[in-house]
Amino acid sequence: MRKAIPLYQLLGNWWRAIAFYIMLRKFRTFLPKNVFLLKSTKAFMKTLIDDFGKEAEKMRKKLKQLGSQKRHTFIGRFERVGYKKSYRYYQPTLLLTQVVLSETGELITDHLWLNYTKGFLALGELLTGDLLQFDGRVASYVKGYFGTQQKLDYKVERPSRVVLLAKIEGPRRLLPDTATKMGRQALIGYIMERERVFYEASCRPIDPYYVDQYQIWLASHVMKTDQNYDLVVRKSLTSHLKSAEPH
Repeated sequence: MRKAIPLYQLLGNWWRAIAFYIMLRKFRTFLPKNVFLLKSTKAFMKTLIDDFGKEAEKMRKKLKQLGSQKRHTFIGRFERVGYKKSYRYYQPTLLLTQVVLSETGELITDHLWLNYTKGFLALGELLTGDLLQFDGRVASYVKGYFGTQQKLDYKVERPSRVVLLAKIEGPRRLLPDTATKMGRQALIGYIMERERVFYEASCRPIDPYYVDQYQIWLASHVMKTDQNYDLVVRKSLTSHLKSAEPH
């Protein structure tokens, strides 16, 4: 008998399924008024979420088994950048997928969020598919907000000795220097602008102030460097600066 393929393998990354679910909710008025179809969709999503939950639980157990007594070397595929909000401030993060233990090649987790630390920033702009290696320590934390259902989860913290093992070909832009306040704000703006489609689809906020800070930073740095820049961005900035000149 042919073994059934788990849904998470069919759809790839978990966030694609979440985006699919959001799309269904957003455009549900365009779907046929068919009770069976709607019930089937709900049943499918419930099965999908259950499968994701079981797989995530299995992966998190592997992190727990590593323990927090020593640091380990991990290798993962860069997926995208992101942010998290802590009190009134945004903190930059990045998502790795298919994270393995360097010593054995064992798959530890299918996805892992990390703080976008100086070690990663020193590599310059990352493209989806870049292969990264880093050292880190497993730590536990309480997942969920106060007043909601909370549970113990595991993460990898304090990444160090970050190395870019394999590089995807493509144009890469400069990243703001986070040593200054404006640079830190510009980095958040860069993340919001780069992931605009995802944030709009998932109803996550895109703050115009931070996007503007990034555009200001970009305009003052692009013209001062010969590094490999996205030509479209360079042309748009050039036309913007020309239009701003007094006649």
